[in-house]
Amino acid sequence: MEKVEPRVSNPRFVRELLKQTDDNFTILLALVDTSFVDMAFNFYITSIKPCGINNYLFVGVSTAACDYLRRKGISCYTYIEDSDADVESAFNSPAFLRKTNLRTEMILDALLAGITVLQTDVDVIFRKNPFPEMLVSDSDISVLWDYSSINAGFLLIRANERTVWIYDQVKKKTRSYTMNDQIALDYTVNACSVYKYCRMTVLETSRFQNGKSYFEDGHRIFSGDNPCTNCVVIHNNYIVSKSAKVYRFKENHMWYNNENEYYTSQKNNYITFDMSEAFTFEEQRKALANALAFGQILGRIVILPKFRCENGVKLCAMNSLFKISQFDKFFLNRYRESTFLSHPQVPSEVTISTKQVSLRNITVITSNNIIQYFGVDESRVLFLQSPQKINIRFSNIREDDNFWRNLEMALMPCDYRQFC
Repeated sequence: MEKVEPRVSNPRFVRELLKQTDDNFTILLALVDTSFVDMAFNFYITSIKPCGINNYLFVGVSTAACDYLRRKGISCYTYIEDSDADVESAFNSPAFLRKTNLRTEMILDALLAGITVLQTDVDVIFRKNPFPEMLVSDSDISVLWDYSSINAGFLLIRANERTVWIYDQVKKKTRSYTMNDQIALDYTVNACSVYKYCRMTVLETSRFQNGKSYFEDGHRIFSGDNPCTNCVVIHNNYIVSKSAKVYRFKENHMWYNNENEYYTSQKNNYITFDMSEAFTFEEQRKALANALAFGQILGRIVILPKFRCENGVKLCAMNSLFKISQFDKFFLNRYRESTFLSHPQVPSEVTISTKQVSLRNITVITSNNIIQYFGVDESRVLFLQSPQKINIRFSNIREDDNFWRNLEMALMPCDYRQFC
């Protein structure tokens, strides 16, 4: 292998790293932009803080991202100001490649300073502190495995001349932004392993799991499904869009970001509905549409049910039927996941204040009637029975047109991984 002598590209960054490392010169680094800063905060409160990890640093691609985290007492260094920092970038788009390839530069700077790096994405959950288990190996790189390739979103890189060479090669391959860092890293590590220049360890797949292994293969759709007692790290990948990642975290009680009192509000009232008699896709779509109409009319937030897939045989989450990112364009903050009421942060005064609302003898109802019959109810949660059997009309014609037109656009059919 050719000898390389790359130079640190950001000396100020290295000085900040040295302040944050532990006595063994190891550090956890996580790149974050403004569009994912809420997920970064969730990663901190679910994983970094509970595991007692102090040798960490979030690396921001915008001042705004770091300002948000620093206001919460979380260490963050602004590495660069990216023009697309506040926009969720499509996978493999030029902006996506530019952002993810920054990981290569920050890791290379750390390695050149003699700092061993645990690089992690922010859509990750730690069940235990991964450092002790990962540092046992003397391999150059320890990786979470994605079935056939390295997962560039979670890996430990020991600082030595071999890993400096690897990341210098990755930097050269990604500099044109035509190749993402995962492909470049996978290619480079495999090549140097073949020539026995470096050594890679694949972390135990039952303990360090990717999104397909944990959620799909493990049949973990909702909180409480098949608890994984020996899991150390779970990466919420193998699903498209930030909206879908957040929704899946929420259904599994892996989301504790209580921004704007998402869980703890004393003012919000809710409405949910029965899906026991809705089996077909159209019946479930009608029930959801009517519940959303009730929610808008009464000013209540809709708590989703557990849906039915595979001809009504299997319980599934909303992302198995509809595109979450499209739904969020119209109903963000106006709905909650199906496991919401069992989340530990939801106050007991909400969960115990529930009232059944029978709609069995109603075929058509107007918004004025809904307000008249149910608008004065002080129960925190209204439970609609058989909402798929009624037709709702808003008394205001313009509102009626707008709501049903938006709903048609919001409920885009999709599949579990959101490839639609």
